[in-house]
Amino acid sequence: MTAAAFLLFLIVTASAANNSISLISNGAPCETKTLSEPRAATGLNFDISFEINNLVLEVSRNNTNFSDISQQLLSTHPQIVGVILSSTIRLPTLSLNVRGRLKVFPNRTAETDVFWKTFDAPHNGWAPPFRDCNFLQGIWFYAYILKSADIGLGLFIPVKLNQCDFGLSDIFGGPHQCDDETTDVSNLIFLCF
Repeated sequence: MTAAAFLLFLIVTASAANNSISLISNGAPCETKTLSEPRAATGLNFDISFEINNLVLEVSRNNTNFSDISQQLLSTHPQIVGVILSSTIRLPTLSLNVRGRLKVFPNRTAETDVFWKTFDAPHNGWAPPFRDCNFLQGIWFYAYILKSADIGLGLFIPVKLNQCDFGLSDIFGGPHQCDDETTDVSNLIFLCF
């Protein structure tokens, strides 16, 4: 009886392991990507220029407490999920809203590298959207970067994925699931025989 129970336990364990492996191998692994061209965020419920100006003033006045500035910004604007702040007297700091909690990264890590690379790019304004595969697994982001001699800041806003938004067609490999007449996403039914 004990041998039968042990054998049943081994079969169930092996079956569960095979199912979990197949679930992992069936799902596409997340791969960090950055699009080639900058895109401006669409559908924002706030004026990005106004917020950028406010941040520049706040960092100029209070350039030693980036955590408070980040927390205030991220709680005021839930559409913004991340911010990088820097000044001449303070090293850059990345703050991310991860599942409702503020995480502050004063150092560059492998998990936050895509945010830092976007911030380090030699441009101001909208940056090419990118996908994070670490803390915010699989989410695409718009990035707005502003750097001057004294201050640097970067805002990271999740992309609202829509296959009918032709500006985002690179994410989907083209607008292949969008009805050209209605600009609605087509409900495709796949039949397997």
